[in-house]
Amino acid sequence: MDLNELQSVRDRERQTDKLQQLRESFYADAGEFIRQLHAERDRAADRVEDPFDSPEVQQLTDEINTAEQTVEAIYEKRVGRGTGTVRRTRR
Repeated sequence: MDLNELQSVRDRERQTDKLQQLRESFYADAGEFIRQLHAERDRAADRVEDPFDSPEVQQLTDEINTAEQTVEAIYEKRVGRGTGTVRRTRR
């Protein structure tokens, strides 16, 4: 799992009205990827005197934020579609 894969899934979700098939471990894999980014950022912060002034730490922070927002967008899109389907079925 990497950021490109997450963004590709998000883009495919946006391009169609149908839910795409995600592997069973998708959300677990995404969570593990984000945990790895956090660990990498922590190691990078430990290597520098001022982590708030470190380009590497800032880049990793940006990647973490992007990954988290992308996973949230995928989830919200799928839950929103699922809820809409349930509503239409009940009518």
